[in-house]
Amino acid sequence: MAAVAPPAFLVAVVVELAGLLLQAVALDLGAVIAVQPLLVTGLLFAVPLGAAVDHRRATGRELAGAITCVAGLAVFLVAAGPAVGRETVSLREAAPLGGAIVAVAALLAAAGVRVPAQRGVFLAAAAGSCYGVSSAFFKVAADGFDHRGLAVLASWAPYALVAVGGFGLVLTQSAFQSGGLGAPLAVLTLAEPVSAVAFSRVVLQEHLAGGIGPRVAEIAAALVAAGGVAVLSSTPSARLRAPVA
Repeated sequence: MAAVAPPAFLVAVVVELAGLLLQAVALDLGAVIAVQPLLVTGLLFAVPLGAAVDHRRATGRELAGAITCVAGLAVFLVAAGPAVGRETVSLREAAPLGGAIVAVAALLAAAGVRVPAQRGVFLAAAAGSCYGVSSAFFKVAADGFDHRGLAVLASWAPYALVAVGGFGLVLTQSAFQSGGLGAPLAVLTLAEPVSAVAFSRVVLQEHLAGGIGPRVAEIAAALVAAGGVAVLSSTPSARLRAPVA
């Protein structure tokens, strides 16, 4: 007799698919640099929900870490003032930086194997790096579909999206099954927009606000967000272990 998936798993799948659909629509309409940092707001929901699953209340430290991380990236988003860049990018233009980021992700994953105590954190950093690049690939593919319809399947972007996104998915599952959940989630949430901003700024030429003031604010906001990650990494949720199947 075939095993029946538990209701909680089915709900999770539906919510995940809905989130991916909304993210896809957002990327099609706006700049990658504007959309990806907003995903960090998921921490505000993940922390209390994770505590509920563990049958406890979220601690003040957990909430402070999540709010700090979200606030830092929100300030970055406001200070950066992102704007849409190029809609068409060739494989020759995308491959150097995209390949470098994926290579770094592979090295981070290898480091996770060599440092078991921090395996989840390293794998989450690798996954976030892949997701950031794949979000930019989706942007390129979506813009191509808007202009050329199904002819976009003859281009590189959809296949790069599937390959890098699939690699990120495998890394994510491994990160969440390797031990603590809180720290990997926070690192994943921070690494994804960092990777997306780097790639989109250089390759897609999406614009950030210029001037010393905005740059200082962007750097300070990123440091605040990193501080939130550090706080979350020392909370009870960071030590909560994923259930073994």
